[in-house]
Amino acid sequence: MERKDFRDNLQRISETFNKELITLAEVSAFLGCTPKQIHADKSFPLKKMGGRYYTSVVSLARWLS
Repeated sequence: MERKDFRDNLQRISETFNKELITLAEVSAFLGCTPKQIHADKSFPLKKMGGRYYTSVVSLARWLS
């Protein structure tokens, strides 16, 4: 089941970044917090690929909803 604000969040994030994967630095700037704060939150959908951390716009929208 889709959460209430998912579509609005997804649209806002997609318009801001215009790509599927977002780096940890981009997410932290978007959310207004430090990368360390995001990394410390174990519920945040973060994946490590090639030594860098990423999240997808869909995962971020879900997490914000």
